[in-house]
Amino acid sequence: MGKHEDGEKGSPGALVLRDRQMRNFLTALFVAQGTPMICQGDEYGHTKGGNNNTYCHDNSLNWVDWEAAKDPVKNGGLSRFCRLMRAFKARTPALRLSDWPNEGNMKWHGYKPNEPMWDDESRLVAFTIQAVGADRTGEDGDAVIYCAFNANHQPAPVELPKPPHGRQWKLVVDTSLPAPYDFMDADDIPPASKAAAEAMVKPSLAANRYTIMDRASVVIRAELIKLTPKEKAEKEAKEAEEAAEAAAAAA
Repeated sequence: MGKHEDGEKGSPGALVLRDRQMRNFLTALFVAQGTPMICQGDEYGHTKGGNNNTYCHDNSLNWVDWEAAKDPVKNGGLSRFCRLMRAFKARTPALRLSDWPNEGNMKWHGYKPNEPMWDDESRLVAFTIQAVGADRTGEDGDAVIYCAFNANHQPAPVELPKPPHGRQWKLVVDTSLPAPYDFMDADDIPPASKAAAEAMVKPSLAANRYTIMDRASVVIRAELIKLTPKEKAEKEAKEAEEAAEAAAAAA
């Protein structure tokens, strides 16, 4: 950004980047372990106009703008994004571990899986995390979550680790996308629009690849593959056939 980009009169590019950075910070907060703590008003992008010492102001600098806070569209849909991130954390055991992450439930990555880049020039941080043992709760409690943050001014094409057997990568968050697609895994997006948006990224995710745009963050979930009744029957029949062949070979 250039000079004098502060405030509401910044260039369109500066305003877009500012909105994206707010989502990046919220994403980093909610995918971190522990209880999220934010300042009142951050959930909808409250600004104090650059004043960092407003304790004596009984005005809009400190008042909560309830209209903006409750409106999912205002401020670029930031309150919606924050609400959905909170709900996602609440239902994702991998983001609510009972103990510190360790090598058994967390892996670091770079442009390639299991090859983190800790050098001074790197601007990419990525990891996968999974609930194991007693932390697994719910029907899909052991789902793997991939999180990545690209602080570079250039896009980062990354290779995702292979999802566990019977799972496929599904985009949850991409802060470079405009609302409501910044949080894709939501029920408030019209089905046709959501299907079209997911279709655009599905081929790359199926190939275990994704391009993280400049100064953006992503959250991708390894979800269970849902089979149609016909596919399920064919799968069970194939497994039964393979089991029978293995038993015959053993005999």
